[in-house]
Amino acid sequence: MNFTINFFLNGTIYQLQIKKYITLQQVVKLLYGKTQGIVLEYNKNIVTVEMCNKIYIKSNDRLEILTIVGGG
Repeated sequence: MNFTINFFLNGTIYQLQIKKYITLQQVVKLLYGKTQGIVLEYNKNIVTVEMCNKIYIKSNDRLEILTIVGGG
């Protein structure tokens, strides 16, 4: 049985039809392509990469992906 979740990623609403619950790590890889070199904010809380595979996305969640840029 499929179900739909709606969530926000960097201010844009996304809708996914999924068969089972999906982790934050899976969503980031699916929509962003990588999980290294970024900072994740999940519902206004910074989360570590280690936590990403333990958090399951729910409808109306808000994600922000910040890229780390080197330089001076």
